[in-house]
Amino acid sequence: MPAAYPNNNVFVTGTLATSAVTANQVILTYTVPAGKTFWWDYFEANAMLTTFAATATAFGTLSIRQNGNPLFTFNVLAGPGILTSPIYGEFTDSVPFQAGDVLTIVCTPSAVTPFTWEGNISGYTK
Repeated sequence: MPAAYPNNNVFVTGTLATSAVTANQVILTYTVPAGKTFWWDYFEANAMLTTFAATATAFGTLSIRQNGNPLFTFNVLAGPGILTSPIYGEFTDSVPFQAGDVLTIVCTPSAVTPFTWEGNISGYTK
């Protein structure tokens, strides 16, 4: 990330508890404000079980989307325990999105097991 943002910082976080195998459940949404450009710097996401598991867990998929179109899609897996390793991406040069663009992080759980999903995006507007 840049050492200092030149304008308005944007930090968006979201959390979602799931217990159904339903596609594209929204963890977080960010809409670029009118008259602004959002410069995206990084994202982070993870999933966790409500209770400890002694075996590896396949949580499902996680997707980052722009206006409903996938930009990145990940299979979320973890070893024994409750928490996945975070999925993290940082851009060398911030990626611009225009006013009205909608960025979402969505998940499609692999089981009716209670999971908690978290997502974060950060950047700045100008």
